[in-house]
Amino acid sequence: MPNDVYFKVGVVVIMGLSAKNAILIVEYAEQLRRSGAGSMGAVKAATRAARLRLRPVVMTSLAFVLGVVPLAVGTGVLGGMLGATVLGTLAVPLLYAAIARRLPRAQPESGHDATATQPPSA
Repeated sequence: MPNDVYFKVGVVVIMGLSAKNAILIVEYAEQLRRSGAGSMGAVKAATRAARLRLRPVVMTSLAFVLGVVPLAVGTGVLGGMLGATVLGTLAVPLLYAAIARRLPRAQPESGHDATATQPPSA
């Protein structure tokens, strides 16, 4: 695979979008746990966050993939973004649940609005 400028830009973009997708899922799972909705556990929060954030993540990824179709012949950006989307959607909730189970649960902040469970916008 050539290591040209397009490839390097594609790697940076894939890393950025994958990180953004992971942050959205983890942040929403944390909001669910902090809200105290029935003492939601890490696994349930991660599952619910992944399910609710799936549509925005897939929409962002599809827009990116369709935008780079002309570059698909020369670089691995298309396959990389598809792989990062699938891996990120499956691996991030699993890792979040595993880590959150091992860490002590933080107490909600007194100034934090516990009823606001709206997911962050993409």
